[in-house]
Amino acid sequence: MSYPVRRRMASLAAALLLLGATTAAQISAHPANTPSFRVIEIPGKSQIFARDISNRGAIVGYASDATARQIGFIKLDRFIGEIDFPNSSLTTAWGINDRGEIVGSLVGSGYLLSKGEFTLLPGISPESINDRGDIVGVAAGGRDGFLRTGDGAFTTIRVPNSNSTRAHGINDRGQIVGDFEDVSSHERGFLFWGGEFRTIEVPGSSRTEAIAINNFGQVVGKFVGSDGEQGFLWRAGKFTTISIPGSVTTNIFGINDRGQIVGIYVDTSGNEFAFQSHVKEFLEH
Repeated sequence: MSYPVRRRMASLAAALLLLGATTAAQISAHPANTPSFRVIEIPGKSQIFARDISNRGAIVGYASDATARQIGFIKLDRFIGEIDFPNSSLTTAWGINDRGEIVGSLVGSGYLLSKGEFTLLPGISPESINDRGDIVGVAAGGRDGFLRTGDGAFTTIRVPNSNSTRAHGINDRGQIVGDFEDVSSHERGFLFWGGEFRTIEVPGSSRTEAIAINNFGQVVGKFVGSDGEQGFLWRAGKFTTISIPGSVTTNIFGINDRGQIVGIYVDTSGNEFAFQSHVKEFLEH
């Protein structure tokens, strides 16, 4: 059995105040009657990935600095703070709950950041945490998902008769979403709740990944279809495609209870951007 290793870091709240002079995300120009969105910018950083958004609107993700080292970040309105594990060559932030607890990965280990203190989670890749402290992600070896409950109990998640399973998101009800590869090497999404798996697959897609779920059971993710790789919203068994105007690729990684979403998109010139939007923008157009 491995035991958590704890290291102190500066108060994240203090870091947010010190970095509070940074600029807010800019509203992207777009034609009338098309979905609106905001490009997320982190001063001094490139290759920005927005991975999750809490109900309070706090966004976490990671970006590259001038030396191409990946560093995690938290962004709330104009406030931006770095998440950087001491002496690590890489720190990514993947998930955040409404208590401000953050999970992510280092080289060879996952971590939980709570009240300014890191707890190492060796050998696993945590991707999401709910308000009960339950964490899901990918276990060592990359072929199984896992659930680590708030009391530290660990359970493997594997879709029956699958080659591999990955867990990506969990809500406060304990509903878990992810993706699996079946025996024909076809990748599909899933919803796991009450001991039962339900397949989530965009019709006509060659690959579907369910990545995040909010407390209303709305699921977001990405799929590969006739128009390439696009995002999707799944609610009450119905799919809505989410595609940023002018993009060739859209990935949705996070959704909160207000319907706010975050992700990345690639434009026609091959440039990649992190963004924030709202599902209603895509339901109304």
